[in-house]
Amino acid sequence: MVSELADGSFEKIKAKRSGVSQIKVGSFRDFVRMVSAPNAKLRPMRSNVVRSDGSVASVYFDYVFLIGGVAQNCDHETWQLVKGSDDWRTTAIA
Repeated sequence: MVSELADGSFEKIKAKRSGVSQIKVGSFRDFVRMVSAPNAKLRPMRSNVVRSDGSVASVYFDYVFLIGGVAQNCDHETWQLVKGSDDWRTTAIA
């Protein structure tokens, strides 16, 4: 997984900590650990959702991750999905 801090967020963090990278390379395991931590109190919020469907769908939306009620991360995301016999399967997230 690759994530990037928005320019404004990056500048704020860089001012507090030197050596911070705007782009972070991690794994899905890192992400799962973060969102499943008992004290994370993570609440993802999505808005401006655009979706096209049939047997293939693309979903584009704005998101904000609230941790403990405070916005910690926000940006845009797109998912590509394929419909199976009984549900949708995510094939890619960017």
